[in-house]
Amino acid sequence: MNRTRIERAAERLVAERGYLFVPLVRDAEPAAAPAVPAALLPPPVLRSVEGRRHGRADYDLTMHLVRPAAKCPPDRRGELLAALENDLLGIFADLSGEECVLAVEELVVRPSAAVRTLHGELAQTARARIVTWF
Repeated sequence: MNRTRIERAAERLVAERGYLFVPLVRDAEPAAAPAVPAALLPPPVLRSVEGRRHGRADYDLTMHLVRPAAKCPPDRRGELLAALENDLLGIFADLSGEECVLAVEELVVRPSAAVRTLHGELAQTARARIVTWF
């Protein structure tokens, strides 16, 4: 339905903010970022569909933003996490303005518990329901 449009929009929006776009095959894929800063995007999950030829399709979308932090002093880590959070909020706000998107709902942003690579990066993860029309 709108999966490809959402993925392309996400790719464009993260590139505009200086992140390397890394599409993932599945959500739990460590060491997937060849370089940082990177945006890791597992495939959107089709949650529900209403209608046949015209209607609404809801997707669950997860995005991980990763930034280098191996040599970052502990007092600067909070600033980096805040910057990642702001970038995620901006990406999802811009995503809500895409042509096929009706709304971005239930957005949750939290520091990533799982390390995405082996180089000491900081990561924030956002999850939201993307409501689209077709």
